Amino acid sequence: MTTIDTENRREIARLPARPISLEDRYDPPANFLEIEVLNPETHGFAGKRYTDYEVRMK
Repeated sequence: MTTIDTENRREIARLPARPISLEDRYDPPANFLEIEVLNPETHGFAGKRYTDYEVRMK
């Protein structure tokens, strides 16, 4: 099995590494995206059917 040396990867090296307390780790997020999918409407016939939805984001 191959191993990847994460110390040499530029993508990971640029990420800030700060310790996270247990309280911060399990608290609800400060911001989040709420998505509602409403009003499904099915169109077409037989094998050429598709459904449109209304999507609301808060």
